[in-house]
Amino acid sequence: VRMQVGEPGGALSVHEEALATTRALVARDPDNKQWQTDLVGSLFNLSLSTSNAQREVSALTEALAILKSLAEVGVLSAEQAGWPDLVRTRLRAAEARAAEQVPVPAE
Repeated sequence: VRMQVGEPGGALSVHEEALATTRALVARDPDNKQWQTDLVGSLFNLSLSTSNAQREVSALTEALAILKSLAEVGVLSAEQAGWPDLVRTRLRAAEARAAEQVPVPAE
């Protein structure tokens, strides 16, 4: 919502908070598959709201690893079955953007 009203930084902070909360839940119960899929969603949302391509790559890489693990044990629903391909596609695009970004030298 904040991105829609011109506050992209606000949306990023909301996604960071959601990610921190979801990480805490997964840490409390790592076998909870619902919380793991929620973590994937939080990572994906973070990747959509950041302008930092390296951060986007990191979030999507983590999301894909979780999805692979969930797929291996057969817990992705029919609706979620396409998530790994979606994340892979966005990850390739993010990697291309990251490769184009020129790091700013430290002064």
